[in-house]
Amino acid sequence: MIDALYIAATGMRAEASQIDVISNNMANLNTPAYKRQSVSFETLVQQTASLQSNILRSKGMGSVADRVITSYEPGNIQPSQSNLDIAISGKGFYEVELPNGTFAYTRNGQFQLDEHGYITTSDGYRLADRIQVPLDASDISIDISGEVTVTYSDSSTDYIGQITLAGFSAEQDLDAITGGLYVSTDKSGNAYYSSPGEDGLGVVRQNAIEKSNVDLVEEMLSLTMAQRAYEGGSQIIRAADEIMKINNSLRV
Repeated sequence: MIDALYIAATGMRAEASQIDVISNNMANLNTPAYKRQSVSFETLVQQTASLQSNILRSKGMGSVADRVITSYEPGNIQPSQSNLDIAISGKGFYEVELPNGTFAYTRNGQFQLDEHGYITTSDGYRLADRIQVPLDASDISIDISGEVTVTYSDSSTDYIGQITLAGFSAEQDLDAITGGLYVSTDKSGNAYYSSPGEDGLGVVRQNAIEKSNVDLVEEMLSLTMAQRAYEGGSQIIRAADEIMKINNSLRV
């Protein structure tokens, strides 16, 4: 009975982690470029040796939420009225500079200009390309290869920079941090850089936003299954507890 309690408890703990991840996916359904996450489960195994034969025997002892996996499948691209909304069509990330001088990566291309004219994320992190838009520019244009030009009130134009994209050989091993940002890890390797449309990276689309890749119907089904599994674990604990009560009440 003790094993039944332990196995059921590990399953409930794992399903609770699954429910948390699914809830987070659903909460970010309308977050631009949000990437769906899922939980990878691992079976707990106990090995015991027989005193007579010294043979190892394995016995399942429940499950555990091993790690959270991020799906980097591109989301649908929808048009936008802002010329600083730039979606990535295909693979790749924008590199941004954090306040501590390190770099992070994002696919959320809802950019804005800071007080000095630098292109930044909605949280104020500057693009690592350090593209500065002149304050007297009347319009900004970005082509699919990432070349940035501005137009002035006298209709003259000027090239001001190039947006580059970052790619990873193992992007599934990036570490997600706050605000839709990711940082590289030993498993993901260091980023490589290229102009949009080159080296297997996607192109950029101005006046466009990448939607999240969360499927609400799929998340609802997964949430229902996780809740049922959690309830099943609680019923096992309840049944084991009742059996233990009966055993303790028996008199010889």
